[in-house]
Amino acid sequence: MEKLKNFFKKIESVLVPSPSVGGLVIEDFALEYVELSGRGDASVKQALLRLPPGIVESGKIKDRPNLVSALKELRKQIHEDGEVVNVVLSLPSTNIYVQAFDVPAFASGNIKESADLNLRMISPIDFDQAYSGWQRIESGIDDGGRIKFLGAFIQKTIVDEFSEVLREANFGIAAVEFSSLSLVRCLKSSGFLSLKEPQIIVHVVAGGINMIITEKGAMYFNYFFPWMIGGALTLDEVLKELRLGLQQMLNFYAGRNTGTSVKTAILVTGQLADKISEAMTSDHPDLTVRAAPAQKVNVLLGAAKRGLIRKENDLEIDLSGPSGFELFKEHKILEFAATWKNISISVSGFVLLIFILGFLFINRLSSQVTADTFANPGDVAAALNSLNSEAANFNSLVAANEEAKGVLQKYGPVLSGIETSAGSLSISIQRIVFNGVGRSGTISGTAPSQASASSFKNDLSGLPELSSVDLPFSSITQQANGVSFTIDFVLSKLN
Repeated sequence: MEKLKNFFKKIESVLVPSPSVGGLVIEDFALEYVELSGRGDASVKQALLRLPPGIVESGKIKDRPNLVSALKELRKQIHEDGEVVNVVLSLPSTNIYVQAFDVPAFASGNIKESADLNLRMISPIDFDQAYSGWQRIESGIDDGGRIKFLGAFIQKTIVDEFSEVLREANFGIAAVEFSSLSLVRCLKSSGFLSLKEPQIIVHVVAGGINMIITEKGAMYFNYFFPWMIGGALTLDEVLKELRLGLQQMLNFYAGRNTGTSVKTAILVTGQLADKISEAMTSDHPDLTVRAAPAQKVNVLLGAAKRGLIRKENDLEIDLSGPSGFELFKEHKILEFAATWKNISISVSGFVLLIFILGFLFINRLSSQVTADTFANPGDVAAALNSLNSEAANFNSLVAANEEAKGVLQKYGPVLSGIETSAGSLSISIQRIVFNGVGRSGTISGTAPSQASASSFKNDLSGLPELSSVDLPFSSITQQANGVSFTIDFVLSKLN
């Protein structure tokens, strides 16, 4: 059964290719983009644009118009035309809250519901004002019979503003994550992370030190230590704050995991690696420090590596919220339509070629038959009538095919709206009947509950192509796994 599923997935990947997605990092002083080829770390496209001070500060937008202009300039380095550039957006970890949690193994049958409930309970900020997500820290069950997760939270206003700015600059969002998650992914794919023992990652950046603890190759906790000294930093001040932050992180992990200590550290920095490494080992002689080369291990590459994963296979934390996801979904629908349009044109062309070759062959055969049976003109006339009948049938099929394509293009927007609403409410559409503009139609389907069916009806009322949308109470029938229903409507217009 699994082999059959994989076979159909391969066919789907050919017929419905996933749009290309690059990594985009927005920092206080720069915009960076890279798109990978899928074969190693070779880049297909890359771009860099320096930002003047005051446009982005501490991971928040301060000057929206100039950021839009900067993103448009960056986009020109990637595409000259108006094509949408899809990205995995990696934001600084400054404004991200992360928290590890676990659920008992007996809840594995309802793992999503259990994780969502725990995520709401541990949120350090107002849950209704945040975008959140979770991912499993390890695939199995720990010795205590529990399943470990990592949760992350960010204020909605921060992500929404970035989403609006990117949309204005003609970027599509495949996912929104934070720099620590991107860096861990890059370290893991590059072979730096241990899949057995806990490790600490020390990432020195312009605004401070980002420290990350990992377990079994997955992120467990992260905390950003901003520079507490104003003005120019001295090496002694940097090392002092590094020692303080490192000690706090090691104490935190030891307190949460009795009997387990961190023995390995990975240092990611563009400069002073030897001095920083020496300071770390002088305070913690048992700590082994490994320096990772910045050209092979960085946040941008980590975000770009996520762009190679098909959306349906991506199980990592995504903080994009509905705005970013819907924009990306809309672009996938357009890619789908374009792909099938090309397939339709190719198939039609192939059929036309077969018809022309067949016609020439039959015409030549007819000439031979005419010559051989010239003495019997009645047989020749019958053969020609048969050929004319076949040609008329083929022409009618071609005309029907063209008419069907035209109908599909006209009804495409309203069908897309119905499909989007149904997908968001877990509704299964069984039948849609259109009787023409100005006439009534029906939609039949099943829903998890009567409330879901009512919400679906309300969503359809907001579609500009439909009017007089009604869900008769008599059409709702209770079933084992929900309800079946029939919605009546009038098709008011077609785009």
